[in-house]
Amino acid sequence: MQTFNFKMKALRVLENEHRLIMHEITGWFDRMRELEENGQADGPELEALMDKVALSKEIINRHQLKEDRYFFEMLGHYIGMDQGPIMAIQAEHSEIEQYFTNAFVMHGEGRALTEFSPYLQEAYEILYMHMYKEENVLFPMAEKQFRTIDEEKLLEQLNSNILEET
Repeated sequence: MQTFNFKMKALRVLENEHRLIMHEITGWFDRMRELEENGQADGPELEALMDKVALSKEIINRHQLKEDRYFFEMLGHYIGMDQGPIMAIQAEHSEIEQYFTNAFVMHGEGRALTEFSPYLQEAYEILYMHMYKEENVLFPMAEKQFRTIDEEKLLEQLNSNILEET
């Protein structure tokens, strides 16, 4: 069983969500590669894949919303929001969204998986590195900067289930 890397409970919530997201995106990414290699990238298999991608996207959206509204806002009080790591990470949120949007639009147009899988691959790769940066740059900054009252407030704000609409 993996252990948490951070002592702050609020950061553990985000870290745990990252693990869930990685599990979800790795599942559909591996399935996408399987379908492409086996030449089964159409019909029910493709629809099932895109359903998995859509579910992952909803989870990612809820997670990112929590980060944007609460975590980045609080950390920004200490390190600023207009430049630096928070601005770069928020830009990645938009970039990830655009790659998913492109893939869903192309799928909706009836295009082949091989035409839009590069967008899904980019979303996967950016997400993977994005979470790595958060856990290795922003989370340690927060752990050093936040006061106890910040941690308690942030934990209260973040303590929700990203698997369900709130």
